Amino acid sequence: MLDTLPEHVAVIDAGGDILTVNEAWRRFGLQNGSSGGATGGSANYYAACRNATGPARDEADAALRGIQAVAEGALPRFLLEYVCQTPTEMLWFTNDGEPPRPAGRRRARRPRRRLGADALQDAGLYGFSHGLR
Repeated sequence: MLDTLPEHVAVIDAGGDILTVNEAWRRFGLQNGSSGGATGGSANYYAACRNATGPARDEADAALRGIQAVAEGALPRFLLEYVCQTPTEMLWFTNDGEPPRPAGRRRARRPRRRLGADALQDAGLYGFSHGLR
């Protein structure tokens, strides 16, 4: 189901380990020089944020604090707009993090493109997406 979403989606656990990513995330990484390490398995999103350097450092710190606050229950949701300079262009993204919902709790109305994130939350996993603006 994740691969049907146009947004770049990663599912992480409470410690920041990337459990899975969707096709849009993998494709963006491969098109922009990723060796595949940030596509799940042993990759950790929190570590990637902590290790960011250069102009992206401040935004990576903000992303780390916000996503951890959601994972710890201090925030109900986290949104961060940021710029991403690729080798060929400058893009704007929104980092959107939401915690899992308690079992049995569902939204009454769900836009079609949110179905994947809702399923992740219902399963007790943390999901976040990078939507191209």
